[in-house]
Amino acid sequence: MRLDKYICDSLSISRSECKKAISGKKVKINGTVITSPDYKIDACDVVIFGEKVVSAWEDVYIVLYKPRSYICDRDSVKYPSVFSLIKEKTRKDLSVAGRLDVDVHGLVILSTDGEMVHKIISPRKNVYKKYEAQFSGSLTQKALEMLRNGVEFEDFTSKPALITLLSDNLMQMEISEGKYHQVKRMMAAAGLSLLDLKRTAIGGITLGKLLPGEYEYITKQEIYDKLLYK
Repeated sequence: MRLDKYICDSLSISRSECKKAISGKKVKINGTVITSPDYKIDACDVVIFGEKVVSAWEDVYIVLYKPRSYICDRDSVKYPSVFSLIKEKTRKDLSVAGRLDVDVHGLVILSTDGEMVHKIISPRKNVYKKYEAQFSGSLTQKALEMLRNGVEFEDFTSKPALITLLSDNLMQMEISEGKYHQVKRMMAAAGLSLLDLKRTAIGGITLGKLLPGEYEYITKQEIYDKLLYK
């Protein structure tokens, strides 16, 4: 890896600030001053920035309870971003695995591990997302079977959903896809009016005791064990 990228990623500083420090002879590798920002470093190298030993950062994995009226993008003039809920200083490449619409609340996973994010959202991994959908209207047996067998839309046919009725107007729905507005469209196809939608789990990762706006860090191993074990 290039020296300047290694330092920027590790310390979350700008590229210009990093290059200025390198050219100013403030960076040493294994005790030797290095003035070239494109110097290639090895995993065994000891990098000193000023008087501080620089350690390569490890990827982070966060489980967040997204509240309603928050978006999963970084910038919006109308709604606050879920990234604003993370109080600690986080890296600029933190991204969301499994976005939710602004009016939907529940579990989202954030990570700096781009490869892991891709695996979580990839249809090939067949990762089930669990939702609780509150609705009005009458769920007929025919509509229920349609949800369980797959709903045919103009642009795609959904895979069979796992449906559990929790009460007369509350169902648990598990789907392995993430098409645009998929749950909302499936509910509408069943002749139901969606009143509230909450995602409670992605794979084996659940909200637990988190409240809206709260989050916790999990490990990469937990991601594999609870989510990508198939």
